Amino acid sequence: HAGAAPRLPASASVAAAGVTMGVADPPRRCLGGGRAAAALLPAVCLVDPRVPIFLEASCRLCPPLGDSRITEAGALEGGSSDAGLWYGLESGPCLDPTQDNSTFADMALSLVLRQEFAAECAIAFWAAYLAMLQYSASTRTLDIPKRMLELANATTEAFSWEGGFDLSPFPFWSGTRSLVDQINFHTNFMPAHMAICDDSHKTGPTRGRHILRAAHDKPEYYCAVRSSDFQLMKRCRDKRRRQWYDGMQGFTTGGPKQAVIAYPPPRNTGSVKHVDDIQCPCLEDQLGFAEERKRLTGGNWAQQANFAIKKYSDRALGSTGRPGSGCEEPASEWRMDLRIYHKCILMVILERMQLVPGAQVLDWGTGCGHKLSWASQLYDVSGLGIDIVGDNIAWAQNYSIGKYCQLDGRFVQWLPDDFFDAVLSYAALTHLEPADQCQVVAELVGKLRLGGRIWFGWNAPNIVEDEVLWAKPEYDREKFWNSCFENAVQDLPRWQSGEVAAVWDTELEANMFPDDMSRHESYLFWPPAYSLFLTRTNADSLSAHKVW
Repeated sequence: HAGAAPRLPASASVAAAGVTMGVADPPRRCLGGGRAAAALLPAVCLVDPRVPIFLEASCRLCPPLGDSRITEAGALEGGSSDAGLWYGLESGPCLDPTQDNSTFADMALSLVLRQEFAAECAIAFWAAYLAMLQYSASTRTLDIPKRMLELANATTEAFSWEGGFDLSPFPFWSGTRSLVDQINFHTNFMPAHMAICDDSHKTGPTRGRHILRAAHDKPEYYCAVRSSDFQLMKRCRDKRRRQWYDGMQGFTTGGPKQAVIAYPPPRNTGSVKHVDDIQCPCLEDQLGFAEERKRLTGGNWAQQANFAIKKYSDRALGSTGRPGSGCEEPASEWRMDLRIYHKCILMVILERMQLVPGAQVLDWGTGCGHKLSWASQLYDVSGLGIDIVGDNIAWAQNYSIGKYCQLDGRFVQWLPDDFFDAVLSYAALTHLEPADQCQVVAELVGKLRLGGRIWFGWNAPNIVEDEVLWAKPEYDREKFWNSCFENAVQDLPRWQSGEVAAVWDTELEANMFPDDMSRHESYLFWPPAYSLFLTRTNADSLSAHKVW
């Protein structure tokens, strides 16, 4: 995020989410200069001397993304000719409280407590309100009183762009969200840099990214893992301090009388050293893969994904119809608000896998990237997410932590071999035909480093009539996956040579995620839904055993 703020030509058309804002205004300068800028404020705002101080401080502590004063590590340094100038459609979130020992956050809270300011000095009140929401570390969704939302909806003083929200000259403005929309966004999401395992570089790389609030650890949700986010981050930071390499823990060498040396198994030896080095495949490559699969399998192979694309593309529009807004409304993305359960599921899996900081992870069927953001926040993994729904990926690229590519998930050949520490996937594999399920899983095993692990969750979910469920090949999990890996040994060259092999297991999710299934009503955990676990190995490691 370092570097000068991007410039838009004065004649440029500014558009976002399908809303054309017309000819772009010249760059907007944040309120600055203290007393010199006080004349821009309504007289009633100056009754409280904290108001100009707070608004001026916001220009330093809530700068736009790309402001050249913010270093990669997130420190606020010096000034620049562009400092305080806003281009584009969004301002940036506030810096973390260490920048000023929480003075700015305290000022925001003190102004919000003066609720009469909502009518008398709307620009100061709502600016402070939005800042206060950002500084909340609550994992629960923030409960905003209905009266406050009605008041925000009725506020007109702070609007100066037709069709957009502008707290001019304060930096909290948006060309895509109303004041109420901004409030709702911050009640559901916390800025990623406010609370993250990698606290030494938290503001730079993750500023502008947001994490869905979800209190999986509260006792009323009966999650099998109840460690709080705070505890998980402490544990992760302790691992970071003791770790001298990124990624999974190493193997050991040496005999009984020799020194035992720990080292990580080799990653892909090419130019790809990190998920950020992986290039998303171009459309031509994707079309070539689709044609090859159609030639090999025949029929309407490409069209098999149309139902899932239509289903989740519709959900991506949310209640507002704005592309990607469904990612901000868990009740739209998952048909009902299941964020608590999704986060609980992920925490159980990550505690089981014990991924270490710096692990390179693939999230297959990532959706909006919420799970990858949680994993990055609490376990410091570096993630690549892939999904077929364009609006979801576009949202993830803007707001979630990680790198994201839009493509048909059945196309995995472009991913580097022997690279990932783990592959995570939930409620995605079930959308594929049985043959495609087997093909994807078998090929992804070869994308792991030796010792790397795969988790595919929510297989054979109980969401259809019994007769339909029983007829699914994957319902008989032992028979289905045994047959799958037998075919892999016969059909895939790296499996044939013994370079790639896997140890695998399945487990009913009703026994994994809730600590007391009798207290749960969510359909996510209903039997026979199960998780599939695999560990990458090779034939030499399995030579003494009959695996298939």
